[in-house]
Amino acid sequence: MVRPTEVAVARLMKPHGVRGEVEAKALTPDPDRIRPGSSFQLSPARSDFPDVSVEGVRAKKDRLIIKFAGIDDRETAARLHGALMMVPVDELPALDENTYYHFDLIGLRVVTSRGRPLGRLEEIIETGANDVYLVRDDPGDEALIPALRSVIVAVDLEEGVMVIEPMAGLLPEDADED
Repeated sequence: MVRPTEVAVARLMKPHGVRGEVEAKALTPDPDRIRPGSSFQLSPARSDFPDVSVEGVRAKKDRLIIKFAGIDDRETAARLHGALMMVPVDELPALDENTYYHFDLIGLRVVTSRGRPLGRLEEIIETGANDVYLVRDDPGDEALIPALRSVIVAVDLEEGVMVIEPMAGLLPEDADED
């Protein structure tokens, strides 16, 4: 699997007020990395703003209110709507053992501990209690796999595979699994 070179840490939303502030939804477990003085690339790139520098930031409910240097009115802030604030992957903090960034897991082949292929991990659903992995195979069959230590046996990023031990009733019964 090819690891991305950049990842999104926030999605810019609508303007906030008339002084150039923008609402943003944090896409990182560490929104404190978005702080005054930090710079970000925008994706898709904006020709008038190839990168932005944070002048100020504050929390408002589940959103961040960000003031970028050089963006001083509502109309200019509105042009940033929908852009992603990107950082190089090598700037991300290291994670604890058996903890992974979502982008590292998306695309992994998923197999049972007995070697039964289930498909590829296509989406991670955040439920609050634990993540759930949506695994889809070529014919379009889907499985929802809870991201629990008792279910996820191994993750091998170099080989691009996740091994699971399905709990009773998780997968449709299969004659070769008995």
